[in-house]
Amino acid sequence: MPATAHIDGVFQPATDRFGDFTVGHTPHSVVTPTAPHVSHRLIGLGFIAGLVAFFGALSLLDQALFAEPALNAQEQAYFAQAYD
Repeated sequence: MPATAHIDGVFQPATDRFGDFTVGHTPHSVVTPTAPHVSHRLIGLGFIAGLVAFFGALSLLDQALFAEPALNAQEQAYFAQAYD
């Protein structure tokens, strides 16, 4: 009897019991994420970080190119009276 059997591209033990040990068959890793899941998370986090950096740089560029003029004392007084 062979030690392993080839089923669906995965080598599985030919028996589920080896002395005092029982082999459990699970289709995927249950405890830890696999490498593709980790890489997908990293790609997603990188995409979000890139969006935040892009819009932050866009905001700084907008402030540098189109700065709002500061109001002088007379303009501030007029604005305060207009909305009193």
